[in-house]
Formats: sequence, C-alpha cells, structure tokens
Amino acid sequence: MEWSLVGARSRGVISYGQLDAKSPRRLHRVFALEALLAGVTPWPASPETFDLFPVLKPVGALASCRFADWRNKAVTVGGTRTASAIYSRPDEAWLVLANLNESAQEVRCVLRPDKLPYPLPSPTSATLLPTGNTSTNVSDRVTPLSLDAQALTGGGVTVTIPPDTAVLLHVR
Repeated sequence: MEWSLVGARSRGVISYGQLDAKSPRRLHRVFALEALLAGVTPWPASPETFDLFPVLKPVGALASCRFADWRNKAVTVGGTRTASAIYSRPDEAWLVLANLNESAQEVRCVLRPDKLPYPLPSPTSATLLPTGNTSTNVSDRVTPLSLDAQALTGGGVTVTIPPDTAVLLHVR
C-alpha cells in the first residue's frame, strides 16, 4: 500500500516491523534494493540504502524523469531474481538493472524503446555505468562500458551484475 496508494507520490517504506534489527545484513540489503526498484526509500534509511542508492547519482534531477518500476514492459533482464526500473526523459533513458542473488550473474538485457515512459525512436548509444562510479575519489572510477545499442534493442546484450546490487545503463 505504501508504494502505490491510489496513484499518490511514492513514500518511504518502513523496514522496522518487517525486518528485525538482528536479521542478516543481506536481508537489509535486499530490502533496500527492492525499494530502489520500486522508486521508494526504506525508512529508516540503513547503511545498505546509503550504499545502493548512489547508483542513481548520474541520472541527476530525478524529478525531471518519468519513473517505471520493476513492473515495466520496456526492459527484460534474463537470469534468476533479476529486475529493472527506468528513469526516462525525452531523448534518454536510465535503466536500473538489479541482481537480487547472492552471487554475480551474467544476464541478457533487452530494451523495447517504444515501451519506455518517453519512447526512444531509435537509440544510438548505450553505456553501462559500473557501480564503482559513485565514488568521489577519481582513482576509484571505473571506465564506463559502451554497448551496442542495436543489439540492446534486438536480441539483447550481456551484462554482468554483481551480487545483491544494481548497475545503471544509460541509453540515448
């Protein structure tokens, strides 16, 4: 109910009462990851929330985007316990690709650009932004990976997603 109450703006999702403070930290991380995919924030914010949510930093002003949660029809992520969410603006989309497994997964990602909140007529670039790019330390930065935009919208591209985390794919 807290995620989508009569089309109201998303709210924080209360974790206490759902997760015991003594629960394994992995459960707190999965809770935060699922909140990220739903466009909500765990309350109270846990260390896992602060660890995961910087993946959205490159998107910039989230309020300028249309959001589509894990139920979107534009992105298919193969593999088990994977999901996606979308932040879309005219001429670009930011795809959040998540792996809810305890181990890394190599998955096939397919984009249907006509199903995006702001449809893209013919994407020409796709860039995978590794999770390490949220650090302010320049030496920690990982080089973004250019992917084949035509393959992404055709048979799909292969992406490796670390365990219990999300990566960001920028499509123009």
